[in-house]
Amino acid sequence: MIFVKDARDLRFVLFNKAGEDLLGYARADLIGRSDNDFFTREEAGFFIKMDREVLQRGTLLDIPEEPIHTRTRGIRMLHTKKIPILDDAGRPRFLLGISEDITEQKRLEKEVLNISEREHRRIGQELHDGLGQQLAGIAFLAEALAARLSDRKIPESDEAARVAGAVSQAVTQTRDLARLLYPVELESHGLTSALQELASHTRKMFAVECDFLCPGPVPRQEKEVEGHLFRIAQEGVSNAVRHSRARRIVVELTGDDRRVVLKVMDDGRGFPVKRKVAPSGMGMAIMRYRARMMKGTIDFQRGALGGAMVLCAVPSSPVESPP
Repeated sequence: MIFVKDARDLRFVLFNKAGEDLLGYARADLIGRSDNDFFTREEAGFFIKMDREVLQRGTLLDIPEEPIHTRTRGIRMLHTKKIPILDDAGRPRFLLGISEDITEQKRLEKEVLNISEREHRRIGQELHDGLGQQLAGIAFLAEALAARLSDRKIPESDEAARVAGAVSQAVTQTRDLARLLYPVELESHGLTSALQELASHTRKMFAVECDFLCPGPVPRQEKEVEGHLFRIAQEGVSNAVRHSRARRIVVELTGDDRRVVLKVMDDGRGFPVKRKVAPSGMGMAIMRYRARMMKGTIDFQRGALGGAMVLCAVPSSPVESPP
């Protein structure tokens, strides 16, 4: 959708065919009218606020996501860019806007994320209930064999005991991995307990110092919000272990009825001080998307420990604690 507004009164002076099709109005009905004539008060107020910001700044404004009510297609999600068109004296005369309908893209992104979450659950359950149980059975048989060999004074009893110990260790690692993939603690006791367990498993699995800090009580959040925050923390910890070469990791959670803040800090290599672009990568892209899903913000910067820090702040959505 391409549209042009008069800079003086922000009335439409041009609309293309794609704009007509998207909004469900004929071009003749749009020209000479303003946002207040077609959209809800909240939407029109937001659009006008962004228009005035563009005209005041005099530069391009990129709006990654903005919902809009259309006449025949319901609510659509747009990615919009706006820029002023200046007259010979350098004053804004028009405002040019280009909007891309990203509704289906956002729906597919959410579905891919949901599929990923379901696969995490499925694999975690299979590890715990399938492979974990089989390994536990093998460990029991190996321990019994080692005991019988030892009772008969057979020299190979020590080797059997080592095999039994190795299998028992594999059982523990399998169950720890299953808990990371399928955090039962998150559903039963909430985000705070799940993050505490994440720190504990990280210490055991990766042999690094990992602490969880929660200075005060944080209200239980909606299930989807707690899930996103946990996965952001999990990805932040994973990055610290795999990429930052960190020896110490701190996961911190604070929050009240207004907002919840999650920090993942490490003492590793961190991000370059003079980085010109935001850190990239699939993991960070997914973290950004999760933050947007919660209508929050996420930032990647150097932290208090000298390495990298993931800082995510989201509006609080408290729910009543289960009885």
